[in-house]
Amino acid sequence: MTSILKVDNIQNSSGTSALSIDSSGRVIQNQRLYVFADISQTSGTNVYISHSIGDPIKFGAVISGTASLLNTSTYKFQAPVAGLYMLQVALHSNTGPFQTSFHQNDTKLAVNFNLDNESQHTSFTFNCAAGDECHIESDAGDNFYNGTGSQRYTWATWAKLV
Repeated sequence: MTSILKVDNIQNSSGTSALSIDSSGRVIQNQRLYVFADISQTSGTNVYISHSIGDPIKFGAVISGTASLLNTSTYKFQAPVAGLYMLQVALHSNTGPFQTSFHQNDTKLAVNFNLDNESQHTSFTFNCAAGDECHIESDAGDNFYNGTGSQRYTWATWAKLV
């Protein structure tokens, strides 16, 4: 049996639009799970924030997106539903060579290494179950620069891909 449903929008019972189809037949998702965070601003701006070995990078200031995706006390991103997620980060350090690692539920999955004082830009994709926590941590005693205002040097985005 074949059915055709001719609608432009799909909504929940309260009227919030969840999905739209444009005139060309493209599906547009109105709500995408993501959060954009800056390194913690608790030490002020334009400073290097220190991290001990094994510390999650202190992403504690939500700039945009769904704030509940980031625990600003543990600095870990949490998947509210199962799916494929991507964590993208930019880190700037002045401590010489530095290494960071991506973790899912406190299991190390990948390592990144920089040879000198410089920025590290990288991403990692996680296949998560609902409730999984993911983070990037410092593998040595490093300092990461937070910049000022919109001049962000150390930041992260966490987004659900599918």
